Amino acid sequence: MIEQFKPEITELLSEPDNVEKIRDRLACIIKGETVNQYELAKKNLARNKEDYNIRVFVENARPYDTGGEPIETPLVNILLQKTEPMDGNARAGQQKLKGTFLIDCISFGDEGGEVWNEKIAAARAWKSARIIRRILMSDNYTYLGLRGVIGSRNILSSEAGVPDNGGDALSVVTVRITLAVQFIERAIDSTGEIIEGIDFVIDPSNGEVLINKD
Repeated sequence: MIEQFKPEITELLSEPDNVEKIRDRLACIIKGETVNQYELAKKNLARNKEDYNIRVFVENARPYDTGGEPIETPLVNILLQKTEPMDGNARAGQQKLKGTFLIDCISFGDEGGEVWNEKIAAARAWKSARIIRRILMSDNYTYLGLRGVIGSRNILSSEAGVPDNGGDALSVVTVRITLAVQFIERAIDSTGEIIEGIDFVIDPSNGEVLINKD
């Protein structure tokens, strides 16, 4: 006699995992702080102030692919690469995990002249990476605003590369920051820290992060 299957889970599994919320929290922190840095740069009449005018994306592997539309500002894209369990995890209840996030800092060299384009792009990309690193590793963001969920965050590496070239007049250089975050992931029947939302919007067409200033 075949026993009829009876589901044990009676609630709709609609709530994002903590790791997804952490990814979005990273995007919002970077967006909010770079908007503030841009305002400070303008206020202080900083040279190259547009280097702080950074557009932020989530899960867009090619934010620079605009179909030929010129891009004048640096880009940052946050990708959730993987999660893996920590040693000594229990089989039930809350799990201790390590999440790996890739933060791509993408800049362009469009000053004219093939020899200097890539050098300009690289300098700008490393400057963006410097700004992002200092934001995320500041004492203000030791727990990324999620104490009780996040145990630590640490930059593992920063590495430059050339993802694509858009012709003789434009060079693209990316500095990829690899960020490791140790955190608690809840099971559906366990209680834990509630992560409060931040008021921002992600454009569904390209993953760009837009802060709701209201």
